[in-house]
Amino acid sequence: MFSRRTWLKSLLAGIGFYFLGGFPKTLTAQERIDADSLKKKLAVKTKKEEAFIDRVDALRKSGALSEQQITAAYRYALKRRSERFLYFATAIRQLAKRSKVDL
Repeated sequence: MFSRRTWLKSLLAGIGFYFLGGFPKTLTAQERIDADSLKKKLAVKTKKEEAFIDRVDALRKSGALSEQQITAAYRYALKRRSERFLYFATAIRQLAKRSKVDL
């Protein structure tokens, strides 16, 4: 049986995990990941950044990068207040490297 202290620790850990975004969330129809929404939400400024987003979208369509990988990098970047594109690019490069995809 759990002691009161052990039970309270596990309860608080679970609540903290939930509020830190630990449980997976499904995408809503408004949050669909495509090149246009990525460019808008990540505040793409240059043609080079646009080309990078187009390349990532092409890799998603070809199946080299999964929707889950792009969604994870996207959500990671949205948690940042500024320079969201840089955070997205860094995260997606790391995920692509793990999948052995050349970006």
